[in-house]
Amino acid sequence: MIQRVYHKELVFTDVEPSWGSHIINSLDVHGDVESACSRLHYNSVTKILWVRLMPTEIHACHQLWLRNENFNWMASGQLTLEELKALRILVGITIRTFKPPYDKSCKEPDLFIRPGEQRLPSVVVETGWSETYPRLQSDVDLWLLGGKPYVKVVMLLKWTLVEDSKVEGSIEVYSRDLTGIPARRQSEIVFPANQGGQNACLHLTRGELFGEVDTPGRDQNEVFNLSLDDLRAVAGNAMQHMRLSPA
Repeated sequence: MIQRVYHKELVFTDVEPSWGSHIINSLDVHGDVESACSRLHYNSVTKILWVRLMPTEIHACHQLWLRNENFNWMASGQLTLEELKALRILVGITIRTFKPPYDKSCKEPDLFIRPGEQRLPSVVVETGWSETYPRLQSDVDLWLLGGKPYVKVVMLLKWTLVEDSKVEGSIEVYSRDLTGIPARRQSEIVFPANQGGQNACLHLTRGELFGEVDTPGRDQNEVFNLSLDDLRAVAGNAMQHMRLSPA
């Protein structure tokens, strides 16, 4: 684990909750794991424990994208400066405060927005290569059921390496439906760009962004757009640093 130079993921299945939480605790305080820039994940329902080592540029590109979009919202007048400060964007922070049966779980998401003093995020973003994507999908329930009512939206970014060092990309948005069940509500192609809609956007409401935090006098159904063209720009730049290019 310590000597890895490139991105790698270690996956362990059928890990009982009593062991899973203990292993995560041990890894979380181990300096060598921390120095490898790891992400630790354990789902106490699926009993899958996995560790991502050495995240790459592509694993981090959405961080700049979300921060830029936040500033765009303020520049357009949708957010005040104080509201912007209240939307805390954090990366790789350990989260353990899930509801049963996910209460023994642990997640270190690639990015999340935590409004105000809320104990759990309102919006979560996770990213991965196509080979690891099923694990991200299986953890949607962990977030939207184990994190209920605080976690409102989960966004999953999938990157697929194809021939000639080209990369395809897509993004899916999940939330709870009217019955409270997690469901995919939007899916968009990032790359190839010509297969995605021009000027396409993802959509979040004020209520989803601010979660359980009250914003007096504001319309909770106000829509905030996330530009896919802006995501393509930052993702394309990240790929250049990896000697890759968009499909």
